[in-house]
Amino acid sequence: MTATEQAERDSLIAGFKPFFLITFIVAAVWVGVSPVLIPAYVLSVTGSATDVALVLSLMALGAFAVPVLASAADRVRAHRPIQMLSLLLAASYVLLGLTDRPLVFAIVGMVAGLGLGATNLFLVTYYLGGGYSDKAQADALARSSRTFLFGQVSGGLLVAAMLAADLPFELMFVIAGSLPLIAMVIAALTTKPLEERLHATMDQKDAGETEAEDTEKESMSFKDWLLSPFGRVMLGIFLVYAGWAAINGQYANYFFGAFGIEPEVSAAAAAIGALLGVVVVGWYASWFARSGGLPQFNFHALMRVVGGLVLVVLALVLVEGSGWAVLLPMLVFVLLMQLNPVQDIAYVSMAARTAFAGAAAAQGTLAVVFAVGEIVGVMSSGVVADGIGWEWVPVVMVVLAGLGLILG
Repeated sequence: MTATEQAERDSLIAGFKPFFLITFIVAAVWVGVSPVLIPAYVLSVTGSATDVALVLSLMALGAFAVPVLASAADRVRAHRPIQMLSLLLAASYVLLGLTDRPLVFAIVGMVAGLGLGATNLFLVTYYLGGGYSDKAQADALARSSRTFLFGQVSGGLLVAAMLAADLPFELMFVIAGSLPLIAMVIAALTTKPLEERLHATMDQKDAGETEAEDTEKESMSFKDWLLSPFGRVMLGIFLVYAGWAAINGQYANYFFGAFGIEPEVSAAAAAIGALLGVVVVGWYASWFARSGGLPQFNFHALMRVVGGLVLVVLALVLVEGSGWAVLLPMLVFVLLMQLNPVQDIAYVSMAARTAFAGAAAAQGTLAVVFAVGEIVGVMSSGVVADGIGWEWVPVVMVVLAGLGLILG
């Protein structure tokens, strides 16, 4: 392929394109609104941190179906139709505020979580699987990460404003659930060239594979998979992500329980942290291009360990409601959020570069790893909070991230 042909191909994802708005909307709902609105609602209904953790864990189970959608998309070359279906499922978020039964809430949440997770997966698949140059991929992932962070900021500000205005939960869920429908329209109008480019690359790759390679993939045992580079990458990501989910999954409840900080303040702090992440994401992209993902992974795990230890110390020395000093834990949380671009750039690239299957299938497996990590993290934090107190929740992050660091 000539340089001109490669440049023409790369132009499909160069610069800011309308389809990045899908990432913005998904982030606004998934990581901007959900971590505050859902725990706050469940806690108001049940009064139990363990119930909150159980609902969040059941919701995360929806991600287990993501690889099914991803594999189907790879197999029948139907990435855009399945992406539209995912956004339609995400719109079921509207129904979350219409029940006060935690189990029904969780079942509907599983469907919405499946839709949001699959939507984000397809966008990453387009960037990594379309035969673009390494630089174009890195730039697109960095741009996508920035857009994701802006979406998180907007979602955080939205939920903070809704809580401050004391809107009914039903109305807040309707507002959040209407956003994926807008994203579905954007996807229908803008992603066709990306799908065509992805399919052309997949067809070219399939034509070059031998029958022996196909047989080897089909006969691989779980042990072989786990010991493979891809399996080890997935295990490491699981450990570090699960540790972060222990706090991030219930961060509004954690900061209120450990330090007496109101949920509105936590939501605003998370929005500020995401906005600062826009500044550092370019540095992560450049670092990854120079040295790959492993140095970033180790740095990521180490800082999670350090941050968790600092939060434990602060919880022990600060008295609830002791003035401005209680904002120190929020500062630590904001700093820990600056590690999140590693998940957006290094993690997805490491998964794509070590995978055996198609690009969508690799990202689908990563989505399951994130879901399992979310379940382990939030269940652990819920049990710890109810058993010995919210102030000890960061210990979960210290232990899991420490194991991830050892593996790294």
